Amino acid sequence: MHALAEFVTAAVGVADLSRGTSVNVGLIEGGSGSNVSAGRASATIDIRVETAAEMERVDRELDAVGVSDPRVRLEIDHYWNRPPMTAQPGDPLLALVREAAHSMGLDLQDTSVGGASDANFVAALGVPVLCGMGAVGGGAHARGEFIYPDAVPLYTALTADALSRLVDGLPPLHG
Repeated sequence: MHALAEFVTAAVGVADLSRGTSVNVGLIEGGSGSNVSAGRASATIDIRVETAAEMERVDRELDAVGVSDPRVRLEIDHYWNRPPMTAQPGDPLLALVREAAHSMGLDLQDTSVGGASDANFVAALGVPVLCGMGAVGGGAHARGEFIYPDAVPLYTALTADALSRLVDGLPPLHG
């Protein structure tokens, strides 16, 4: 467990909020009792990054971590289950939603998170996507994310207006 504590400390050290990288150690386990040395121990660590380059930096730094006990073997499972969803400057979908929000008297603010959204898969394909619409109670993907029920009609109207603007801008299917 001492070696695991060393690794966890190093893993937390790769966090760099200025680069959009956060680290959360969610689960640590090992041993079979308080007076028994752990023959095996593990930690589940959630790491969020904003860019692919930052993902590579984190992987390199974690691979370079060593432990002081030579009897301990360290295995790192690099399992990134969501690619970073990087905001694209001039994204036409975001522009449409901003126009719709403005027409409703809203000042829409956007943010980027090193998220765990399924939208990340769509964004990785180069398809414009919005994520977190309606998460006004705590912010999109915040630990305390929730939706105020009274906000659902507003975000439904905003989405409908944005979709209407998108459809109006498309060429006719026939003709």
